[in-house]
Amino acid sequence: MRASTLLLEIRKGWKGFLIFTAVVVLIAGGFPQLFPIVQEQFEEQDNGLEGQESVRLVAENGQLLLSWDFQHHGLVQEYRVIEDDAAHLATAELVGSTSAKNMTIADEDGDERYFAVIAVMDDSSQVPVGMASTAELKDPMAELMATPYLQIFTDGRDDLRMDDMAGFMSIELYSWLFLLVGTWLAYISARSVGGDFDRRRMDVVFSTPLMRRRYLAEKFLAISLMTFAVLMVSAAFMTLSVAQVGESGSLGAWKAFVSLLGAWPLFMFVIGLGFLFAALLRSARGAAALTFGVLLVQYVFNVAGHMIGGLSWLHTVTALAYWDYNSVLLDGVFVAGDFVLLLVLAALILLAAMILFDRMDIPA
Repeated sequence: MRASTLLLEIRKGWKGFLIFTAVVVLIAGGFPQLFPIVQEQFEEQDNGLEGQESVRLVAENGQLLLSWDFQHHGLVQEYRVIEDDAAHLATAELVGSTSAKNMTIADEDGDERYFAVIAVMDDSSQVPVGMASTAELKDPMAELMATPYLQIFTDGRDDLRMDDMAGFMSIELYSWLFLLVGTWLAYISARSVGGDFDRRRMDVVFSTPLMRRRYLAEKFLAISLMTFAVLMVSAAFMTLSVAQVGESGSLGAWKAFVSLLGAWPLFMFVIGLGFLFAALLRSARGAAALTFGVLLVQYVFNVAGHMIGGLSWLHTVTALAYWDYNSVLLDGVFVAGDFVLLLVLAALILLAAMILFDRMDIPA
């Protein structure tokens, strides 16, 4: 019967894949729901000083010229200027008072100084005017993205930000999705072929006119199709979740589906490895362990290649390097060459498994 092995494999494995799909969908659809919380936290970390638009600070001839604007100037008794070495002003000291809208302060080279101007009104109430500083104000997001840990996942890009949905999903989900799905596929693919060795069913399987290459090809196609379904269903739920929080402009349906489509040949490569090691070791457990070991080494090489400048070449020799989801998520560009390269790699691994399987003795 045509495609009998393919249909049998799907019939045998659909329940497990359904459960795994539910797990991936829960994760892919759940992360976008966390984004508004993260975004709000970064919005609260304002990279400016309170009222900085109203206060100007200029260094000139060894002096600091502090000036400000205040719309209720006619109701002000005086302005008080306070200073601290930190933006919180918890230990601020009075610099001086003036009725004018400016003040000259002695410059102290090398020190980070924060100034706040306070208006004392006619009714003796105090109203903040604004702040200025000699310190270089930094963007909290830029500082976060510059940390060595997050640099692992940016692939050298400086436009990836956690306060953008595409950047958030790139770091929080896509950066480790390979290990999540890859570990499952390492087990499934190794068990698919190795299980027949473990249960001593290979001689029964090939007592029919079934060719060995067709046996592997149909099993490979069945698991690949189920993996494709996992990715596409996950992309659909991710898209709905992103739309629900109002961020479709950053991560719309096209980007979600195409970015995960780019991972499909990468996971076909994993399936091929599971088949190859199952044929080599004739054991599901050993093949699964060896396949997972290869995945882990790939992941570690990828991380080391991004963290250590002298080892950047390690990144380029991993299959992970050719799933460029950031190009899709951030630029809307699908790198077809990488997709084809991964397909070729998966095909070569499957071909190696077929050749090995063809030449081996089948134990009774």
